[in-house]
Amino acid sequence: MAIGRVMPAFVMGTLLSCIVYHTGYITHCSLYIVH
Repeated sequence: MAIGRVMPAFVMGTLLSCIVYHTGYITHCSLYIVH
């Protein structure tokens, strides 16, 4: 039962960190292009 609760949180955390990483990467590229 614990795995059923932990896995979704782990997956969501991974997706969230991935989204944040890509957003930061895109922002960095945009700033690089602007400058």
